[in-house]
Amino acid sequence: MDASLLSLIDLIRNISLAVFAISTWYITHEEKRTRILFNLSLIVKDSSVRDLSEIIIELRDKKGVREHLGGQLKSSDMERLERKIDKLRKLDHTRNFSVITFSFSVFIEIAVFVYYSLFTFLN
Repeated sequence: MDASLLSLIDLIRNISLAVFAISTWYITHEEKRTRILFNLSLIVKDSSVRDLSEIIIELRDKKGVREHLGGQLKSSDMERLERKIDKLRKLDHTRNFSVITFSFSVFIEIAVFVYYSLFTFLN
């Protein structure tokens, strides 16, 4: 019983680690693509606008894109950027969920180990 339970916990931990690694890689890839899209979309050569676009990507702030860059981007570019930011936010949620799942599986594994250690020690 305990071996199958620990195997299940290992499986959950390994899956959550794999999801974290894949989502982290994919988020990095998508952030690069979004930065390229921002740079291609921006008509203004002002570096402060470019810095703002970096902040918006980091914060995943779709409202900030529309407020601060709306007048400087074509509507089609604005829609593409908003879709990109939505995608990045969803990926962030996936990565956060995998971290929580991993942490929970490690906690359960430690609890099971302590339980069986105490059970063995007391008997």
